Amino acid sequence: MKTNVNLKKVSTREKKRRTNKRSTLLRHDYRTQLVVRFHDHIKLPYSSDVSKYIKDFQVGDWEQLIKKYPGIAISPLFTSIKPEKLMKLVAKAKEMDSSYKDGNFFQYFKIICPVEINPQSIIEDLAKWKNIKSSSILKKYSQPAVSYTDEIYANLPEDPYQKYLDAAPDGISAKTVWDSSLVGDDGAGINFIDIETGWTLDHVDLNLPLTNLLWGSNDDANRAHGTSVIGIVGAKDNGIGCIGIAPNSNMNVISHFGDTVANAILKSLEYLSFGDVLLIEATTSAEYSGTPCDVPIEINNLEYEAIRLATALGIIVIEPGGNGDGVTSCVNFTDFEVGGKVILKPSTVADPNPDFKDSGAIIVTAAQSSLCSQAGYETTHAKMPWAPFGDRIDCYAWGEGIKTLSSDSLGATGTYTDEPNLFGGTSGAAAIIAGVVLQMQSLAVANQGYRFSPGQIRKILRNSINGTQLSNHITGSIYETLEIYMPDLQKFTSQSLNLLPDIYLRDFIGDEGLPHAGFISWSPDVINRTSEVTDPQAEYGELNVTNRNRDDLSENATKDQINYLYFRILNQGGAEPTNAKVHAFYSVPSTLITPSLMNYIGETDFPYPIPIGEILTVSNKLEWTPTSATGHYCFVAVVNSDEDPGPDPRNIPDWDWDKYCRYIRENNNVTWKNFDIVEMKKSSTSPVPDEEPENVQAPDPDPIQEEDPINNNEPTPGQNGLPKKGWLRLDFFSPGLPDRDQRMSLEVISKLPKDVKVLLQIPIVWKKTVFKGSPYVLHNKKRKVGFAPIKPLGESKLENIQFRANSKTPLNLFLHIPEKFKNRNYTIAVRQMLEGTEVGRFTWKLVPPKKDVIKPIKKPVKRTK
Repeated sequence: MKTNVNLKKVSTREKKRRTNKRSTLLRHDYRTQLVVRFHDHIKLPYSSDVSKYIKDFQVGDWEQLIKKYPGIAISPLFTSIKPEKLMKLVAKAKEMDSSYKDGNFFQYFKIICPVEINPQSIIEDLAKWKNIKSSSILKKYSQPAVSYTDEIYANLPEDPYQKYLDAAPDGISAKTVWDSSLVGDDGAGINFIDIETGWTLDHVDLNLPLTNLLWGSNDDANRAHGTSVIGIVGAKDNGIGCIGIAPNSNMNVISHFGDTVANAILKSLEYLSFGDVLLIEATTSAEYSGTPCDVPIEINNLEYEAIRLATALGIIVIEPGGNGDGVTSCVNFTDFEVGGKVILKPSTVADPNPDFKDSGAIIVTAAQSSLCSQAGYETTHAKMPWAPFGDRIDCYAWGEGIKTLSSDSLGATGTYTDEPNLFGGTSGAAAIIAGVVLQMQSLAVANQGYRFSPGQIRKILRNSINGTQLSNHITGSIYETLEIYMPDLQKFTSQSLNLLPDIYLRDFIGDEGLPHAGFISWSPDVINRTSEVTDPQAEYGELNVTNRNRDDLSENATKDQINYLYFRILNQGGAEPTNAKVHAFYSVPSTLITPSLMNYIGETDFPYPIPIGEILTVSNKLEWTPTSATGHYCFVAVVNSDEDPGPDPRNIPDWDWDKYCRYIRENNNVTWKNFDIVEMKKSSTSPVPDEEPENVQAPDPDPIQEEDPINNNEPTPGQNGLPKKGWLRLDFFSPGLPDRDQRMSLEVISKLPKDVKVLLQIPIVWKKTVFKGSPYVLHNKKRKVGFAPIKPLGESKLENIQFRANSKTPLNLFLHIPEKFKNRNYTIAVRQMLEGTEVGRFTWKLVPPKKDVIKPIKKPVKRTK
């Protein structure tokens, strides 16, 4: 690029001014640092005097180690924020992101080794300590070396050659959005931090206070790189030089010079909040196919844990993917191994990868600045030969030819990149993406009133409707397209801004698709029928005023014959979803559906587009054939689309019960329907102990409850007042949590006439914990089961029951309903409670028997005299 500008030589006075304003140089510390991670059960104080506690707690022989290696010292690794602050951030992350797993930051310490000591010898000695999980030499960080012009530009007009700002497919369409005069097109109100080591913040096209270096020291040798990066993101719209993609964003920087990148990331969390943007301009080195290559910083566990905490807190983290060998060798993340594990290859159903580690960050690759000239690929950019690829890559941008700001080691405030030394690499590409995301967020706030989460931003960047596709030059004239895109801000504003779908199934009548504390097991939108419905939309959809808000449209599933499932969804978003589908599962009747109980039925789609405006839309049929008893099924349905995917409830990352429970309540893509429709037929079933069903199973006794043994001489009270025959039996299970023993409660909610008798069969070991104030529990001592009385109308509570992990306790309700009450519908439900919150329920709808079954009640005939 050639520009006609007035150049002036750097005067002696100017050189002296620059020298006087330089930051104080740190003396380079040539000592090696080791990273030591203790096992999780080791709880050492996170303080500088930790060495004395290693001795006091008998963690290891530290005194012997310092005798052998004089001058070594151990101290906490993470020191950029106070431990109590870090603990609060971790707790907040767990609340905000159900998949976040604690990074155990307080298990990490560093050992400083004098230069004359071989650090590998220390690692070998530490390997003998049983309480250390791992120890290694702290890895070095890298930053691409770039050369720049060294002239000061006087009165340079804003450069018309920032082509990466042009309309797609050439650029990111930033100028197009600016020309549309949309509110929020400048990054205003969004915080941004760049992490690297050097900048010239008072560059004439930045004019930032030096206090915007929030932490760390300025490395003069790397001022040029950092100034170029933040120039791409936020150079001021001041009529000279360059303009940044988000010139009015709140720009700050943090330096990791002389420290770890992980510490810098943790420090940034004190300044950033949900929806803000963090750019990490650092990579590390690793070998790939025998060649040393530049790769993402998150392959280092320290940085991975810090990044994962940031994304769990809702911060958008952006990383350069690395520049390979910088010439022709690139890294394919699909087979790139770290410690023998392919950690950057995403796991899929078709190709599971248990070693995949997803930090939640956006990883960026780089492409050529010009469009591809190969026929058939003219609307794509070709990947730079050294740039990485693989399914872990989220997006790309220009990796060469980037006109931006520059500086030098003296702190020049008026230099810019120019041919042939324009900026590039995945550093430049990541900076472009950071600017794009800042503009996306400010547009979202201005036009929608909220910010996107890290997951939503990633989906937007990965969606083909929002970008320009990447191609890959294989050999000669052979190219291929990759499913990686450079964002197009104009498409974003028209396709995604306020136009993302948000589809959901209702958990109960009145559910509005928001997180709630109501029922989760009686969805009106899961409908099972024993015969095919001719027009499901007309029968169950929005225009059927009678049926659209009914939750009693299902029939019991019939064994060994085809049944038909239909699902109803609503869309509270601003666009129609693409490829909307429902995945269905079933389980045995249970008050609590855990992943191990789920059996996959299949998937179905929709015959019509899902309109905006929450219009109840019905799916196509899903045929299935039950193989167990008629009725007695619980259903789970998950709806997803390309833009609004719903995760598999059987495979939640880093699974534990608390995350699973939050997933159920907070995810409107999933719903439960646990129900049974039972005819009130006369039955010979009896709850009297000598007629107890033979298949009753007694669970393992709780050791606390077993301390009160069953007294075989204890009388069996209350049997004389019970009917001998005519009891209706309702079978179900109440499981324990999959991951731990847990005390929970059961509540029976009855809506029956007062003359109906209800008994709940329970394990006899529960008898001391059920029904506070209950006068008696009938029991069968031989089978170790009991029968507790239930109120026919209202709530009956079984409190503080110990459920063993993975237990599956079989229970039965017995109802004796007089004939005179069998002419109308009733409901009875059992719900399982954890610390006052409902985590599942099973509901029975009792309906009159068919007319030929009801025996007419004979009324006395009055005789006339």
